Amino acid sequence: MAKGEHAIRNRVIGSVLSAAIIGIAPTLFPGGWPAVIKGIGSFFTLVWTWLLKPASLPIWLLIVLGILALCFVGAVAALVFALLRPSKPEDQHAGYTEDVIEGIRWRWSWGAYGPVGLASFCPDCDYQIIVRKFQFTDRPIFFRCEECNRDLKSFEGTVEEFDSKIKRKIDQKARSMTKPAPKK
Repeated sequence: MAKGEHAIRNRVIGSVLSAAIIGIAPTLFPGGWPAVIKGIGSFFTLVWTWLLKPASLPIWLLIVLGILALCFVGAVAALVFALLRPSKPEDQHAGYTEDVIEGIRWRWSWGAYGPVGLASFCPDCDYQIIVRKFQFTDRPIFFRCEECNRDLKSFEGTVEEFDSKIKRKIDQKARSMTKPAPKK
């Protein structure tokens, strides 16, 4: 069956049930529909007079205060639940946003699927490093600090491969930070 066929079938069934209820309701109450409408009106009149009934405080005010008290208790329960709930592993290493890996200082932030915004810096002078490519050699990329003229790292492969390696090392360290200490 197509999706539209279910919608038509559901509407037909709903219409038939509504017609049945409308047809049966007057037979359940002596006097037919006028008695049903009068019963509904008397119910609302009864509720209205109960709400306005004199008391030391108006009943409507007691109901409002009761609802506010329930909201307060719910808020306190939600706060206690949030405080007692164990934190997620990604929350535990959210502060881990900087490390020295492969002799280079790296900074990043955490996204939904791991480290994002990976940036490299000189470990000595903290100057941001740009990845360079060797020309006419077999070493495709290297890191050199332009501020202190220091060669930091060369890597066989592409920039994407090296970034992937660094992200995997960051993930590995973050996972080891969230593991419980081994029992002795």
